[in-house]
Amino acid sequence: MGWIKDNSDGVVRSFDSWAAVRGVICDAYVGWIYGRTRSIGRCSVLTAELWATHDILLAAWDMIFRQVLFETDNSEVSLILQGRSVALGGCSLVDYILLLLARPWSICICHILHSQNLVADRVVANCRGSSFVSMTFDSVPV
Repeated sequence: MGWIKDNSDGVVRSFDSWAAVRGVICDAYVGWIYGRTRSIGRCSVLTAELWATHDILLAAWDMIFRQVLFETDNSEVSLILQGRSVALGGCSLVDYILLLLARPWSICICHILHSQNLVADRVVANCRGSSFVSMTFDSVPV
């Protein structure tokens, strides 16, 4: 009761390192609450996954959700968020995400299989490398 679920995903094209990120917020009753996708330029897969994490956690905070089940299919992101990895240690993006996690809310961080993250995965795959900067979805995109 009162918990929402955040899923995030980042993808990077192998031939030019162009990346896009996606985040989805759902609940157990209504289902879809919010989604966002954006192209972020060139970066590594881990950086794209971290930007996706940042975006969806910040959106959940801004929407005043205080009980969040956060799911990622990237095991390194899960380890970083749980303080069990120093990958990209000192990176301002990682530092900011850790500050977000330290805010007064309850967050459960879960690593899931790629096959369990299909909503976030499918939408971000469609926008990768497109010319738009950001899109927000108040309902499930077709």
